[in-house]
Amino acid sequence: LEIKYKKGSLGYKNLIKCKTNLNFNPQELLKNLFIIESIPQELVEFFNKLIPVLFVSYQRNYYRSYNSKYRITLDTKISYQAIDFLMSEKPLITPNPFEDNISILEIKYDSQFEESSFIKDLFLPLRLSKNSKYVRGLTITNKICLDL
Repeated sequence: LEIKYKKGSLGYKNLIKCKTNLNFNPQELLKNLFIIESIPQELVEFFNKLIPVLFVSYQRNYYRSYNSKYRITLDTKISYQAIDFLMSEKPLITPNPFEDNISILEIKYDSQFEESSFIKDLFLPLRLSKNSKYVRGLTITNKICLDL
């Protein structure tokens, strides 16, 4: 289980090892997924208040530079399914996933290294930008309206 934090442009994550495999089924409520003894009780209480609204699926490939300073992830085959609970506990899930036509390349590095030096080393016209599969999925499935 990953809990992600952002501070400026740097991201951090707290990893919690689970003794049970979490095979996510959009038909299940979150409270049924997080009955795991290794998760702190305050997180279980927080998760029990949440209602899933989106199922995001993608294929990820991992790469690492030879000097291990930089990591790259490439997300492809991204798809989204909206989840609605309407007036019952049984969710209504978009029957056909919305297939996205983009791929996402993310360059990751430890805070001690500068992003600008990596871009200079590559000689590529890259720029720092933000992306959220969650926000994009909500937009594509018409849960929220944003210009992408």
